[in-house]
Amino acid sequence: MTGKKMKSVLMWILAIICYYAWFQAFYNVMRCGAVFPYSDFRSVMLGIANNLPPVILECMLNLFIIFHLVRIRDLRVKICIDMILSVAGVVLINWLYIIVSGKDVEDWAGTVLADIIIFFGIEVLFYFRRLSRMREEMEESRRQAMQYRYDALKAQINPHFLFNSLNILNSLISIDAQRSKRFIHELSRMYRYIMSQHNRETVSVAEEFDFLASYVSILEMRYNNKFSVSLQGEPTAGRRIIPFTMQLLLENVTKHNAITSATPMIVDIHVGSDGITVTNPVYPRENVSGNQFGLRYLTQLYASHDRRFTVEKTDQYFTAHVPYL
Repeated sequence: MTGKKMKSVLMWILAIICYYAWFQAFYNVMRCGAVFPYSDFRSVMLGIANNLPPVILECMLNLFIIFHLVRIRDLRVKICIDMILSVAGVVLINWLYIIVSGKDVEDWAGTVLADIIIFFGIEVLFYFRRLSRMREEMEESRRQAMQYRYDALKAQINPHFLFNSLNILNSLISIDAQRSKRFIHELSRMYRYIMSQHNRETVSVAEEFDFLASYVSILEMRYNNKFSVSLQGEPTAGRRIIPFTMQLLLENVTKHNAITSATPMIVDIHVGSDGITVTNPVYPRENVSGNQFGLRYLTQLYASHDRRFTVEKTDQYFTAHVPYL
């Protein structure tokens, strides 16, 4: 038996004992007008011997009926069947008691009342657990849907980026062989990283920034040193983010801003204790779609990990706040 199962069994044993003590005191007051109507220790032990075993059997029976036996989706039908089987079970337990002990049950009403309270308590517990499981399944479905959309987004971005990169390489080969070699080296490093992240939900900040260095080198060559990144802070060991977060943010910068000799782009990236901040000046390009597809799904993906990805935009600056996972 695993430690988790052992803990669960012990919790149930404790719950049954507590319930027995409470119900016996409650029923003593109803029947005798006193919480402890026993004359001596022997009477106490006889009461426990007569009443505790049926309570244990009733708890086990109701657990089996509610959690394992009746698997009907219609809640009203299930409750009715659970109740009928539970009461029938009490009658069966009482008959077994009569057969084993050779004497009649002293208080049929008491055993039925005890069973009804046990039944409703376990039924409530069952539906709380069912609701919790449904919420977990809904959250997992939502997370998987977001991951699927994110994968689709990456599938769109990567061929587009490769197409642009090959055009840049084509132009570099004829004018600068050394830069062409460097471009090919950085591009191959990038795509090794892209292939290594297949089916990974999170990545260390250090890995992402290693990929970022290659990506920035390519952007610098693409924009002929009119694009640069200023990095403050060092990635802390153990910190993780969603893969390609930084690529999407820098791609967003290049997509929505005019990067020229008159408006060179310097992106500030600050690595803090609670997240990463990416800030760039705003030089709006004309005729650019403003749907912010990548940013929306980054927001939803981080939300699926219970983290808040946010962006702020003014006339002068655009800032994205990336939380650690």
